[in-house]
Amino acid sequence: MLRIGNRSIDNTDYNYTVICFLKREAHLSFSSSITIENTDWFVGIHEGSKTIYASTNAILSNNDDYFNSSFLALQRLLDMSILIEKPAMAIESDKNKQLSFLVSIINGKKSLNIYAKEFLKFNIGFKYEVREVDDNLFHKNHLMSEYKPSVRYFRMSQLSESLLDAYRYLYLSVESALNDLHPKLQKVKEMDWISKAIGLANSRSKNPLVYKGCSTIEEYFINYHYKQFRLRLFHSKKDVLLPLDLYDLSDLYNAYIDLFEICSMIFDVQYGFNIKGGGQVSEYAIKAAIEALEVNRIVFLKKGNPIEKIFRVDRINQFTAQGYKGNLKFDLDVSSNQISLFDRYEIGFDEEVYITLDFDENIEFDGFDYLIINHEVLFTNRNIIDRPFLL
Repeated sequence: MLRIGNRSIDNTDYNYTVICFLKREAHLSFSSSITIENTDWFVGIHEGSKTIYASTNAILSNNDDYFNSSFLALQRLLDMSILIEKPAMAIESDKNKQLSFLVSIINGKKSLNIYAKEFLKFNIGFKYEVREVDDNLFHKNHLMSEYKPSVRYFRMSQLSESLLDAYRYLYLSVESALNDLHPKLQKVKEMDWISKAIGLANSRSKNPLVYKGCSTIEEYFINYHYKQFRLRLFHSKKDVLLPLDLYDLSDLYNAYIDLFEICSMIFDVQYGFNIKGGGQVSEYAIKAAIEALEVNRIVFLKKGNPIEKIFRVDRINQFTAQGYKGNLKFDLDVSSNQISLFDRYEIGFDEEVYITLDFDENIEFDGFDYLIINHEVLFTNRNIIDRPFLL
C-alpha cells in the first residue's frame, strides 16, 4: 500500500505505476486506456486528489523510459479531461523542485522509487566603473535611438516560464533583429533569407561564431535551429513538438542556450548591445564540487521529528556528476518495517545535513521490499538566461 496525502494507490493489476502531482486538487474523477508508442497505459485521476497515475505491465528498458512514456500518457489524459469538465488541470512542475514516484513489482519484489530533481544556482556578481580623467563617473547612453520590436521578443523570452515559449520568443527576437540587419524581400524564400542574413551578421561580428562539424553558421543554423526546432514549434500540421510533450527538456534547453549566443552576436552587430553578462562556474569546477561530497546517511522525518524505524541502507551510490548535473542514489531495505509515514528526508554525512526534500503531503507505505531514493541536483549559473523552467 502507498498513500500520498489522502489518496491510496495500490493497483495490484499492474507491475509498474508512475505517480505525478497536479498543481491543485482534481475536480473530477476520470480514467482511460492510452497507448504511447506501443506501450499500453491505464491512466487516472480522482476527485479531491493532487496525484495522477499511469499503470502498465509493459517491460521497458529502464526507469527513465517509464517516466518518459507515462508522462506523455498523463498529458493526453489531461487533454481529454478538459473536454469533459473545466477548468484545465496541469501536472505540478515547481521550478525549483520536481518529484515523481514509480512503484514496481519485479520477480515478486515490490519497490518504491522516489525521483527528486532540484535546481541550485551559483550567483556570481561583480561591478565595474569607468571614470574620466577628472575621476567623474563616465555614463554611456545605452538607449536605442529607434525602438525595435526584437527587444520586446527578447524580454518575453526572459519572462516566460515555459521553455517552449521562451525558445519561440527568442527565435522571434533573432528573426526580427536579422530583418533589421538584412530586410527580407517578398519573393525571397524564408530559409534562403535567414541563411543569408545570419551569415552576414556573423561575418560582421568581432567574435564570429564557429561550430564543429559545420563549415558555416548558415549550415548550422538551418540544420539545427530552423529544421529541428523552429519548424516543429511554429507549425501544427505534422512532425510537431507539442507543448508539454517533453519529460526530458535537455535537448530544447541546450538549443535555447545556443540560440541565446546567436542572439547576443546579432544584437551586438546590429544594435551595439551586449546582452550577455555575469560570471560562471565551469563544468569541471561543478563536477569537482559535487563528487567531493560524501554522504553516509539518510534520515526520514515526520513533522520535524525523525521517525522511529531505521531503514537498513543496502547501498549508496555516491554523487556522480555529468556536466552541470549531479546524481545520488540510496537503496534501502524496508521489508522488515510495518507502516512507515514521513514528510521529509535529509541526506548528509554524520551530523552534517547536505540535502533536504520536503513533501507537500504525507508519504505512507506498507508492504514494500525496497525503497530507492534517486536525488538529482542541477546547477544553473552560465549567465542571466540559465534558469529552471516549468515543464
